[in-house]
Amino acid sequence: MSSRSPILFSNKLIELESSLAKPIYLLSNNEFPFFDTSHSNNIFNSMSLINLNSVKDFEKKINEKVEFQRFRANFYIDGIEALEERSWIGKIIKIKNVSFKVEKNIPRCVAINLKPQTDDNSLNLLRSLRKNYNHFDMGVYLTALEDGKIEIGNKIEVIK
Repeated sequence: MSSRSPILFSNKLIELESSLAKPIYLLSNNEFPFFDTSHSNNIFNSMSLINLNSVKDFEKKINEKVEFQRFRANFYIDGIEALEERSWIGKIIKIKNVSFKVEKNIPRCVAINLKPQTDDNSLNLLRSLRKNYNHFDMGVYLTALEDGKIEIGNKIEVIK
């Protein structure tokens, strides 16, 4: 593979993305919903939550801009202390009227090294996580305990 192949592929993806019919809507998919995990992760049908203040803390420690999109979460939250979500493991949180069990920390993979919408992988964020926190985790897995609708701006409450 030539050194130009990743650039050409990236450009083609951007071209294809811009050719999609607009507008794009978020739809419910009850038959095949999207989850971050399966039985291979020892937890079932979970979603990911990233605390934006944890990402900001990481940025400060490594003195680099870290796009929160690198962590590809289902939920991004703000308004709590950096790394506070780690203390929620084993607890129930409620977003609007939907309860979630906080299952475990999310061990990250090399995908976080890739800057969104580019082929730039010059930052080794895995190594930086390990060096600064002595682990490879960022975010937590949630399992929904009931069906419901949540929206941007809904408050999070730690139940127990």
